[in-house]
Amino acid sequence: MKTLKNKNGTKFVRMPNRKNVEIQGIKELLNKGWSFCTKSEWKEKVRDKESAAKKKNKKLKKNLDSKPE
Repeated sequence: MKTLKNKNGTKFVRMPNRKNVEIQGIKELLNKGWSFCTKSEWKEKVRDKESAAKKKNKKLKKNLDSKPE
């Protein structure tokens, strides 16, 4: 698996790199200006960000459900 980000660093893509077709896809993105990034950067900005938002929403929902009317 390779992790790539766009020029602005706003979009991240995780791509497998086992088959020739997949490797070609990675090369095409690199030619378009994408660059490799570390897995830890991807985790921080994408994976963990999404799970933190879910936890926050779950906590808000729980608080709303527990309030008496």
